Formats: sequence, structure tokens, C-alpha cells
Amino acid sequence: MATYTISQKYIGSGYSFPITLENGKPPLKVGDLELIRPSLRVLLTWPNATRFFLGEFGCRIEDTIGEPNDDILGPLVFRFINESINQFEKRIYLLDAEILRPNSTKINIRLIYSIKRTSLEDSFILPFYIKPIY
Repeated sequence: MATYTISQKYIGSGYSFPITLENGKPPLKVGDLELIRPSLRVLLTWPNATRFFLGEFGCRIEDTIGEPNDDILGPLVFRFINESINQFEKRIYLLDAEILRPNSTKINIRLIYSIKRTSLEDSFILPFYIKPIY
């Protein structure tokens, strides 16, 4: 009988993204926080309602492209992120999303979340360009 740690039991196991090969095979990640970060990155950068067979998947953060980088943008981005995470990422609770403004064309979104049924907390920064770069 296999023994699981708390994080393995609730986070699950799978392949990390992007897939890298070790000895010709993708390494199986078991119960690692590296499974949640790529899932969040894909969810939050996927344009809303553009995925085949799961039309509501994604985040509406793309709707903020071209908006001014002001005090209204932060709560709007937080709302879009919170809606997506609550609907599609059932393994975590979003604790906070801090908006950092390094310049007028980019925001860095620092997500702070906790893993459900564990005491583990994690965070990562998601860069997002609000002005189109050509």
C-alpha cells in the first residue's frame, strides 16, 4: 500500500508544463506545488471563452488590455482572477492578489494562495502586459 503525504493526497500527481524529457520520458511529478503554478498560469493567461469543448474556461483578464494603468485596474483584475480560480482551480483558496506596477505598459500580479485542507501557502508573480506590444 502506498503512503501519501498531505500535499500528495490533495494536490495530486501529474506532468509539469512545459513537458521536459528525462531519459526519453516525461518525469511524473507527485504532490508538488509545481503542478499548481503551471495550472494557474494556463488558466489566467487563456482568453476567456476560446477553448474547445469548455467554452467558459479562461480568465477575462485579457479584457483589460488597453485600459489605463490606474487604481481601477487592480480591483478589476482581482475580480477576474478570483472568478476564474473559484470556478476552475478547486485545489486552492486565493488569499490575495497584489498588483505591482513596474511601468505604464505592464503589471505584475502577485498571487498568494493556500492549498485546501493543508497549511501550505504559496505565491508567484504573473507578468501581464496591458498595452499591446508590436
